[in-house]
Amino acid sequence: MALRVDQRQAQRLVAQIDAPRPSLVGVTYHDPDGEVAHCYNSEVAAMRLEVYDKSGKDWKLTDTLARPFGAHFEYAQRDPLPGVDS
Repeated sequence: MALRVDQRQAQRLVAQIDAPRPSLVGVTYHDPDGEVAHCYNSEVAAMRLEVYDKSGKDWKLTDTLARPFGAHFEYAQRDPLPGVDS
């Protein structure tokens, strides 16, 4: 999964999070709209953040933060993940 957030036109933050399926724990609940939601989280996800600065027409990598198993990751979706109990 990659997430891009532009803080301003001269800087860009790129985040990568990897939560392998064996590390995921799931729970099922009903959203306020009544639909079923499957929520998954991991306490040992890997994370990498990269900061880019605008340099002319190009983007230059200026800083990196990486943690192999130091991030919490959580998300929800309508369909269950095959092979992960929720």
